Amino acid sequence: MIGSRQKGYRSSGSPPDSPNLEPVGQLLKEYIMQVQVEGMSCGHCVKAVTRAITERDAAAKVNVDLGAGRVDVDSRLSPAEVTAAIADAGYTVKGTN
Repeated sequence: MIGSRQKGYRSSGSPPDSPNLEPVGQLLKEYIMQVQVEGMSCGHCVKAVTRAITERDAAAKVNVDLGAGRVDVDSRLSPAEVTAAIADAGYTVKGTN
């Protein structure tokens, strides 16, 4: 599952359901994805994959499921950037959902 949500707005003091929002810096897009990864087998692998992603986006939320060979990622990185980070750490990405 790949989804996205946009952040970067704050309320201008109006009620929460009011459309009066003002931009805060650059509009940020956030992706939620599941990545199938081959070659992960231990705690070191979990740390290496997590570090590879969080070094590129410190605010990323990463959850590694060794048994399923899956990495759940909530990040500003695009699916291609997450795939590259994992591959750079030495693991094979089999696909993204």
